[in-house]
Amino acid sequence: MDPFLLKWVHIVSSTLLFGAALGSSIHCWLAHTSREVRTVATVMRTVVAVDWWVVTTTGFIQPATGLLLVQAKGYSYWEPWLLVTYGLYTFVSLLWFRVAWLQIRCRNMARTASSWEVLPDDYHRFMRQWLWAASLAFLCALVIFWLMVTKPQLW
Repeated sequence: MDPFLLKWVHIVSSTLLFGAALGSSIHCWLAHTSREVRTVATVMRTVVAVDWWVVTTTGFIQPATGLLLVQAKGYSYWEPWLLVTYGLYTFVSLLWFRVAWLQIRCRNMARTASSWEVLPDDYHRFMRQWLWAASLAFLCALVIFWLMVTKPQLW
């Protein structure tokens, strides 16, 4: 594949991945802070769908195009900045699976609750876990962007 086209696909898919994840997370958090169980159920339904369709798809495109770019640009797969990137990407992916599972659980609890007051304690515990995991994933993603742009000599 043409290196320019490969780089373009990699950049666009990273933009979609980060943007969709950030947008759906903000939407999810705002629904939660509304304290309206119907709003939470509706928004979570959409957030789960967007995450599965957009985030999952681009999540597979990223490593595929990234590895092809490493080869096309003549880098060693063992460059220190790439090794850190692989580790962070794996960590972010694991966090994302946790976030997705928490969103599904919270969505299901909100669907069946008649009001905010009757949401189970698990809902609130899961949303706290969701906030921490999502925040950590975004911070790690920012480090990955930094590594991709700067390609620092780490050791």
